[in-house]
Amino acid sequence: MTTGISKPVVGPRKLDLNSVNVSTGDGTLVIELTDTDFFDSVLVDQLTGNIGATTQGITVLAEGFIDPDNVEFGADADALASLTLGPFGPAAFAGTASALFGPVASPYSLTQRVTITHGGAAATSFDFELSATGSRVRAVPEPAAVALFGLGLAGLGLMWRRTTRPPTARCTASR
Repeated sequence: MTTGISKPVVGPRKLDLNSVNVSTGDGTLVIELTDTDFFDSVLVDQLTGNIGATTQGITVLAEGFIDPDNVEFGADADALASLTLGPFGPAAFAGTASALFGPVASPYSLTQRVTITHGGAAATSFDFELSATGSRVRAVPEPAAVALFGLGLAGLGLMWRRTTRPPTARCTASR
């Protein structure tokens, strides 16, 4: 049984992959989760993965990828950054890894891959969370800021016009 959750349920820049796997013989199982069109106001520059699991199998390897081209399952050569957790061997385990990279603007995609290897009858269960974080806010002008800027320019234009016009004569007569 495998479940994958993404935006908006687990947050704006996260994927969560949870799985319970049972085998009756030798083999390798690869489970992947991807989501595209991550849009936000933050320039993303760090990828973080957290996994907690138990396995009676031989190994569990978890990988995470971010693709600035917003491609489904953008991994390996396509990915801007990747991280690897493991391989972990039989028993309960937990792991965390982070990868720093140059900032990425929206949209982008995230992909998770977990590779489980069993050497006979075994069971593996895990929860793997992948998140992209950023520390710099993208410069996106807000409508109010643009309107204030326009009003300021209009005011400066009127002041300039007033100072550059030749003086006018005014006559007033009184009795």
